Amino acid sequence: ELAERGLSPNVMAQIRQPNFGAPLRDIASMPDDWRADETKGLRPGNTGSLHYSNTPNDQATFDRARDCKDDQCVVAAIEKYVAILEDKTQPNDKRREALIFVVHFMGDLHQPMHAAGGQVRDDATGQMVPDLGGNKVKVRFLGGESNLHSVWDGALIDWGPVRVDDYVDQLLKFELRGRPVEELQRGTITDWFNESHYAAVHDCYDIGNGTLGGEYAKKNIGIVYERLLRGGLRLRKVLEDALGGGM
Repeated sequence: ELAERGLSPNVMAQIRQPNFGAPLRDIASMPDDWRADETKGLRPGNTGSLHYSNTPNDQATFDRARDCKDDQCVVAAIEKYVAILEDKTQPNDKRREALIFVVHFMGDLHQPMHAAGGQVRDDATGQMVPDLGGNKVKVRFLGGESNLHSVWDGALIDWGPVRVDDYVDQLLKFELRGRPVEELQRGTITDWFNESHYAAVHDCYDIGNGTLGGEYAKKNIGIVYERLLRGGLRLRKVLEDALGGGM
């Protein structure tokens, strides 16, 4: 929704053409459904590894050779599907699928735990193993059992306004704080990933004994708002760059 609000009429007309983009907010979660169908054998493909890159937490930045083998990571996925989206020789259904992936993966790219690579002790073996972006880090959040990834995927976001439109209003009116949009849109896909990785390492994992409450949410909600704002504004730029020349 945030990305759409500032799109040029030309690009808006393209994504809203029949059977193409619909409102972006309505298609944004579809790749998660596709991934679930893949694991059940209901859809061909194996896109699960494209939603993240588990860059090790003891490393400062993303390294493609180390963190994106065979281009199986969110950074390479965005590059791939942007290229398909902007290629007007591609069939319409392929470009529509690419649009949906770009929208979704730009969201994943800006969620810090999709850029995290921590370690956790395995209960069975006692060995340190990858924590899968915090999915294996058990926590209690506001009294409920959860994991660190889920807290950042939804629970913290839910501390903001209930309605999507009100949420976007808050981000644009208060979180933007008068900064030029172009300033927040600068950088490469890798730069944006590295921002998420930094937030994960320096903020998300500061969980003490794993019992998280309002103080954890208050301390981190500003990071949530900033990642959402930047993600939306950058998605807008990616779509303008890919489609600004027309269909």
